[in-house]
Amino acid sequence: MAQEEIANIEYEKVKIIKEVCETALNKVTPIYRAAMKAVDALSGSHVTEMKGFSNPPKACLKVAEALCILFNKQGKKIRGQTAAEGDRIDYWETCKKQLLNAKLLGEMKGYDRDNVPEEYVNKLRPVLASSDFTDEKLKSASTAALGIAKWCRAIVDYDDAMKIVRPKQQELKEAEEKQAACQKVVDEAKARLEAVRQQMDELVAKLEETKRKEKELRDKSNVCQNKVDLATSLINNLKDERENWVVSLGKSKI
Repeated sequence: MAQEEIANIEYEKVKIIKEVCETALNKVTPIYRAAMKAVDALSGSHVTEMKGFSNPPKACLKVAEALCILFNKQGKKIRGQTAAEGDRIDYWETCKKQLLNAKLLGEMKGYDRDNVPEEYVNKLRPVLASSDFTDEKLKSASTAALGIAKWCRAIVDYDDAMKIVRPKQQELKEAEEKQAACQKVVDEAKARLEAVRQQMDELVAKLEETKRKEKELRDKSNVCQNKVDLATSLINNLKDERENWVVSLGKSKI
């Protein structure tokens, strides 16, 4: 297969991979931007309001759990009053003391969304799927809870999209490198071909010039030959006239 064909195939492969990456990112980018817009709309007073609940709604408890998971804060183990009730992990007090403060919104905006541990994401999924984590319940519970919840969802959605994009980005990098290498071979071959063409053009031009000079010399030779032939003819004619003159002179002496 010609190098140019290979380069074209690699170019098409790069194009397809780019489209896959862009499609995945285009799905999640609006979601993430909307979540960040929701965070931007929050203020310290919203966070303070949520923190002030003495008996928080279940939706706020779920948001507290989600925040603790993403910021790696450990909840407090609460023993059940009965064996049937079982133990549970309370995240509310941890979240109130360590996260629901003036720094929270800035930390959310600066969160490293590209390096979320898989463990966090897996723990977060059942929280986001909870019936208490719906927009309706979150909105009725607290403005801050709704905005923070949207951000938590966006972090997971972005991570899911990047699971598709990251391998494709590596594949894209390798394909681009291969395509560039093939294109380099093609460009070098074209450059060599162009150099040969230029050399051939120069040789053809020299050949034409040689033919022109040859014709010019041939034409000059023909002109000279014609002059020689004419001179020879004149000399022969003069020779004949001389002989005739000698004969005529001899006759006149008699």
